[in-house]
Amino acid sequence: MNGERHDSVLQLGVIILFLKISINRPICLDTLKMGIWMIIHDDSGVFVSCRLVVILGVFRVDEGKVMGLLEALSWIKHLSL
Repeated sequence: MNGERHDSVLQLGVIILFLKISINRPICLDTLKMGIWMIIHDDSGVFVSCRLVVILGVFRVDEGKVMGLLEALSWIKHLSL
């Protein structure tokens, strides 16, 4: 610290991740639950992470896909990906 200035350079690498969302039909009609599986692979296909969310209710296929997408986006935001 003799008065010299040292600038640091921040180098950022780009990581490309693929998210696969699989939505299961209701698990049990007695409890009216639907499962949403989310799996993340990197750009070379290597497993990164996964998650399962159980949602109460029976939904149409298009509604289930939208709910799965919302859950996946929320999860990605939480993981800071």
